[in-house]
Amino acid sequence: MTFEAVTFDMATLDFPTVAEIARLRGAPLRSRTESGGEAVAGIVGKPADHVRSRLIRTAGIKNLQAADDEDLRECLRVLRT
Repeated sequence: MTFEAVTFDMATLDFPTVAEIARLRGAPLRSRTESGGEAVAGIVGKPADHVRSRLIRTAGIKNLQAADDEDLRECLRVLRT
């Protein structure tokens, strides 16, 4: 059995590059994280809440509402992979 990794680079959505993620701050960063989570949910065919809970666990944060900019950047990096 073989597996193929699907990354945002292969998708048709306008997902920020690693360099763009590093420059994002505040509301735009939070918005990109939320829309990225929804996009991943659509790609993998899972509910957005499921993707969000896995993201929170993987990024090692309590919740997205309390996440600071660095936590949100980590979330975007996780979503890219």
